[in-house]
Amino acid sequence: MKKIEHEIQKECIVWYRANFPNGIIFSVPNAGKRTAAQMTYLIQEGFVPGAPDLIVMRTDGKIIFVEMKTPTGRQSAAQVEFENRCDNLDEELYFVCKSLDDFKNIIDYEK
Repeated sequence: MKKIEHEIQKECIVWYRANFPNGIIFSVPNAGKRTAAQMTYLIQEGFVPGAPDLIVMRTDGKIIFVEMKTPTGRQSAAQVEFENRCDNLDEELYFVCKSLDDFKNIIDYEK
């Protein structure tokens, strides 16, 4: 993960936990290079390529997937595929955030 993306994600985590202490937010550590054998092992354990960076579990039971990007960042093909899979579900669940303000708008929209 790029440093600026890391900083944005960190700000979102801190803000969410301060404002929604009963909600759950956690990261999916899916960055980094892996060998084919490591990837096979992870997929067998349930790893999904393109899974978003953050999962937000609200106290009302709604789950939100958040992909973090730098202001100029773009989704990978696997991330777009994951987003498309989410879009096929009944509710809007997947968002791309490029700033803390983006994240706040998503969380405020979802209240």
